[in-house]
Amino acid sequence: MAYKIKWYLDLRRTSDEGKGRLYMVIYNNGTAAQIATGLMLHKEEFEAGKVVGVPMAGKLTQMLGIKRAKLQLDIEELAVSGYEVDKMKAAEIKKAVMAKRGNDGEDGNGEGNGTGNETAFGTFAEKFIARRGKEKTRQVYEMTLRKMGGYCDVGRLRFADISVGWLRDFEQWLGETCSVNTRGIHLRNIRAVMNAAIDEGVVPADLYPFRRFKIKKEETMKRSLPVGDLRRLRDYPCEGWQRKYVDVFMLSFYLAGINLVDLMGLPPLGADGVIRYRRSKTGVLCQLSVPPEARAIIERYRGERHLLWFGERLKPGAEGWHDWLHRFNEGLQKVGPSGYMYVRRKGQCGGKQRVKVYNALFPELTSYWARHTWATLAAEIDVPDAVIDAALGHRSPCRMADIYIRRDARKVDEAVRRVIEYFEDYARK
Repeated sequence: MAYKIKWYLDLRRTSDEGKGRLYMVIYNNGTAAQIATGLMLHKEEFEAGKVVGVPMAGKLTQMLGIKRAKLQLDIEELAVSGYEVDKMKAAEIKKAVMAKRGNDGEDGNGEGNGTGNETAFGTFAEKFIARRGKEKTRQVYEMTLRKMGGYCDVGRLRFADISVGWLRDFEQWLGETCSVNTRGIHLRNIRAVMNAAIDEGVVPADLYPFRRFKIKKEETMKRSLPVGDLRRLRDYPCEGWQRKYVDVFMLSFYLAGINLVDLMGLPPLGADGVIRYRRSKTGVLCQLSVPPEARAIIERYRGERHLLWFGERLKPGAEGWHDWLHRFNEGLQKVGPSGYMYVRRKGQCGGKQRVKVYNALFPELTSYWARHTWATLAAEIDVPDAVIDAALGHRSPCRMADIYIRRDARKVDEAVRRVIEYFEDYARK
């Protein structure tokens, strides 16, 4: 192909800060056509095709490389599709590329309205959410949009409106009903949408407010049971309706803290006694041999199409799962001594009614405590961090250790056995 793609920083028309707009320029047959990148930079901030001397310079340079490679691929695909690219003017190539992309602001020319100032946040956010693969992830982003809708008119909110001041005001408003970490979730969701819009050229990078806005994070409360408390939970003579919840909690613990959403989706246990699954949250492939303690629980609740029959009775969709998880946690939080007391009825009728009250052993207990408990006990007996990460389905920060451990699943099986023996030895004391 005779065409060329080069960078051009237009300093003829600069912003009030003296920044020029960066373009990709298509040259072909003595003609040229510009495609905006969405970046505005000072002259000294762009050297030899790289962004320098600004926050996130490396990320911005990587983004430019992706944009250029994508443009080149689009032009090559035009040629394969029958276009005589060698004979076309640069403007014709640009027009054909934009038509191919749909020019809908997602993979368009990156110019939008020229500044990105009028680009609607809500419209892009809805497209961004629709592209999320997991229903739970979509629901989290949709909750953020609803929160924003309670604060302002999202339909009229522009990316340019989301300044540092806007973020601080929104954070303060969220503080009336949300904890520090919940506020952080919503703000990080806004940041993710903003990053996607910049990466896709929908808005210019100089609209990004998060360089000067820090999202606060608060340490969460301890969510693991000491060995003695775990034994108390397992051995407590709870009511019949609670027994299955305690058993599944212990099963999660025996299986290296497997998340309940992954546990309920497991197929029946095969002849090799090994469970294999891809963790729903991270996509990491996990594998471990089922220990005898877990097998005993599985036998009590064995399903036909799933490992456990609970997984076969869930209502379809996220609503059914959340309903079951709510009942599960409520059951755990009522394990303990119980009794009856008489309380006065509401209303004018007077009289009393008998109600059951629970003196819970662990009133804050939830399914997730099994996972934290396993990880905490594993650390107590010096299981290597990389092995704990592999067992939990985390991506280890050490890539080579991650690869090594996943190739040798025995490391995880050994860790599971050591944690169970540590627990059982304590329980026998």
